Amino acid sequence: MTDPARIGSTIQDSICPECGAPSKALVLDSVVYPQPCDDCMARFNAGEQERREHAERQHAKLINQARAENWHAACPPLYQNSDESRFPPAAWRQVKAWEPGPRGLLLAGPTGRCKTRMVWALLKRLMLAGCSVTAYDSVRFGHDCIDAFRNSDGTRWFDGLCVCSVLFLDDLGKVPATERVEAELFGVIETRIAHERPILATTNAAGAELTARLSADRGAPMIRRLREFCDVIVCDASGEADRCGAAL
Repeated sequence: MTDPARIGSTIQDSICPECGAPSKALVLDSVVYPQPCDDCMARFNAGEQERREHAERQHAKLINQARAENWHAACPPLYQNSDESRFPPAAWRQVKAWEPGPRGLLLAGPTGRCKTRMVWALLKRLMLAGCSVTAYDSVRFGHDCIDAFRNSDGTRWFDGLCVCSVLFLDDLGKVPATERVEAELFGVIETRIAHERPILATTNAAGAELTARLSADRGAPMIRRLREFCDVIVCDASGEADRCGAAL
């Protein structure tokens, strides 16, 4: 066996194994290893860089494709091709300027003011940028809540709503909720607020009406917390919007 301590290396003149041009060779323990010339090595390095860049482009393309598919799967077809030019201008300026942070958005006003469409248009930008979003309307929230706890999966379901980057609650308070559903909704809202994770929500009801639809011990605190930690945008019948949230 060769003694590693006696292994040495030298450089000698040789020819390039790629093109035959003058080059160098590494001699290691009597074994000659011809080395590519400078031109061939430059072409090799350029090819490697191009292959890396191509792989990065393909990776980014797959990520963008997956994000687009996630948005299409999450967004109801009715809202996927909304005409932004028909959105209430003042409200839309405020909605589309929103960025994820500790404060959410609460859009309130009569039906037909494009509240849900505006939020889904905002969510498209966020989801295509890689933001994790969970969206519910009032009916689906109740159904999934009941199913999750019936199947002993309630804790995982609850935790998932609390940790996603953005939670969207559409038509808040529109459908009467059971005691359990309302309790879990209250818990989700409180937990997200405590951990500074934003909530986006829409509602057709004014503050007093929305509070009346909820139980006496949870309704008022829930609305108060949403008003405190969300920018309230009240869309009136004329299509204008007001940030003060007086209607809530």
